[in-house]
Amino acid sequence: MEVETQLKLINKPSVKSIQRKPSFEQRKSRRTGAYAPKIGLEKDLCPLNTVPIRRTTKQDLIRAKALSNSVRPNTQTSPGSHYAVFYMKKFDNISYTGVKGRINAYNPRVEKDQMSDANTWVQNGPDQSLNTIVTGWMVYPTIYGGDDRSHFFSAWTDAETKNWWLLAGDNNSSIGYFPAALFSNLTSADRVGWGGRVINPGNDTSPPMGSGYFPDADATHCASFSQMLYQTTLSKEFVGPSDKSRTETYADNTDCYNVEYYGYQGADMGYTILFGGPGGNCGS
Repeated sequence: MEVETQLKLINKPSVKSIQRKPSFEQRKSRRTGAYAPKIGLEKDLCPLNTVPIRRTTKQDLIRAKALSNSVRPNTQTSPGSHYAVFYMKKFDNISYTGVKGRINAYNPRVEKDQMSDANTWVQNGPDQSLNTIVTGWMVYPTIYGGDDRSHFFSAWTDAETKNWWLLAGDNNSSIGYFPAALFSNLTSADRVGWGGRVINPGNDTSPPMGSGYFPDADATHCASFSQMLYQTTLSKEFVGPSDKSRTETYADNTDCYNVEYYGYQGADMGYTILFGGPGGNCGS
C-alpha cells in the first residue's frame, strides 16, 4: 500500500509548464576529468515546452528503497555492506538543506550481486524513522547492467516547495526533484555526507571501492570528492566543511577501505576527501 501511494505521488499527469522553480542561483563549475552525462533523447522528441520523464515503476521504488537503506554511516543494514564516508555531525541548532560535491570516480570490477559506489547523501531522523536521499555514481550489474558513468550532482531543499532538487553537469542543469510528500521526516536534514560504499551480499571477496587504492594524498589515482559544500538553515550560502570539529570520518573496516579529509586544497579542488580501498576478505 505504501509503494502504491508513492507511485501515485510520483507519476503525475504530464504538464506543459512548471509553476514553481527551485529558488537558487545557477552557478558555473569547473569541468572535471570525467565527462558530463548526456541528457536528452536519441530518437523521439517531446512537444514544445515539455520534457521527457520516465514513469516510475513499483520495481524502481523497491530498488531505490533497498539502496537508500544501505547508506546509513553508523549502522550495518545490509549483509556485506562497508563504508568509507565523511559527514557533517548532527547539531541541535543546525539543519542541513543542501549538499554538493564533485566526484572523481572509477569503474571498479564487481561480481554479480555486488555493488561499489561513490555518493553524497542527506538524511534525517532516528533509525526507526530515518529518511534518506542518496545520489551518486555506482557500479551495480544486478540493477544497472554494469553502468559505469561518472556524474557531478547536487541536491537540496527548495525554500518554497520543500522538495529536494537534483542537479547535474557543468551548468547545474535541473534533472528533477524528490517530492516532499514522499518523505515523513525530511523537510531538512540532520546529517549530510560524502564517500563510498560497497555491498557484497555473499561470502565472496568484497569488491574494490573507488580506484582500489587507499587514500594517500594523491588525487590523481584515488577516488575523491572535491568542491565539497553544504547549506544550512542558518544561511542561504553554500559553505565548505572548514570547522573540523563539526565533521566526522567513518570507515567500518580500515583493512579494506578508508577515507581521509584533506581540508581546503586550493581553488580547483576546494574542500576534499580521498576514499577507497582494494576490498578483500572484509567480513559481513
